[in-house]
Amino acid sequence: MIKSIISCIIISFLMINFCNSIKINGDEQQQQQQQQLNLENSLPSFPYDQAVAEIFVQFSYAAYCNGPDIQNWNCTTCKYLPGFNIVSAIFNVTTNTQAFVGYTSNQVIVSFRGSMDVG
Repeated sequence: MIKSIISCIIISFLMINFCNSIKINGDEQQQQQQQQLNLENSLPSFPYDQAVAEIFVQFSYAAYCNGPDIQNWNCTTCKYLPGFNIVSAIFNVTTNTQAFVGYTSNQVIVSFRGSMDVG
């Protein structure tokens, strides 16, 4: 009889520990999944760089140059952007919009100019 009680106590103890380990492992797994989700949904860390910002401003300015000058990449703004390779310049006479797409050694650039004459 005492052996049965001791066996029941040991089995109960083992069951409790087993259940706790499952809960702990489940909690750890849930925390890991949450951390992974946080990493996937967090914004990348890009420090602000004034020189890089000024380069992108020049690309924005270039979208306002004359269409043929953009296509040939010889507008007044283009001289500030050496190493840029124009792939396509897009002009829409109906909406009076234009854009260009091109690349540098490590970037793809898309710059878009909205309509010039709203009124």
